[in-house]
Amino acid sequence: MIKRILAILFVILTSCQDKFPIEEYDEYMSVYSEIKKQKIIFKSDLITINNKNVNFDDDNYKLIFIGSFNCLPCVLQMKQLQDLLNDNPKMFNNITTMYIGAGEKDDYIDFQIKKNNFTFPIIGDKNHSFINENNLTNYVKSAILLNNNNNNNNEVLLVGSPFENEKVIPLYNYFLNNYEKH
Repeated sequence: MIKRILAILFVILTSCQDKFPIEEYDEYMSVYSEIKKQKIIFKSDLITINNKNVNFDDDNYKLIFIGSFNCLPCVLQMKQLQDLLNDNPKMFNNITTMYIGAGEKDDYIDFQIKKNNFTFPIIGDKNHSFINENNLTNYVKSAILLNNNNNNNNEVLLVGSPFENEKVIPLYNYFLNNYEKH
């Protein structure tokens, strides 16, 4: 219930904001200094498991939820993500959204995919190569917003799940509503 309230709060706070909240951003991202502006590399061994197309090289923002297929809260976050996308289609119109799950896919994952008809790509990272090669081990069960606009090469712009950390909601609000400015 709390996570649904946070999602609703996210929706309410997603009105257009023209001024970049630089102080809040710098303070929030200071915790993530080791990953801020890191370039994320997508390797060819990532496998889309729900037959949704994804272009890792598109000229867009990417919102990546990183989880493990062996972590029940991570898997349940896929449903929260789908609810967020359904509730805010215009906001996510120009954002490539995906879920990358580490480890082996099992019958429960297949069941969730069929039951929820996820509209975003669910990508398998069976050997943890994506997570390991990008030094993202500490960011499983999190979300990362990448900037690929203006040749930024999938640079980390923001870290944190709007479902787990309400402090990040205004920052997502700004970036998702002002994506063309960066």
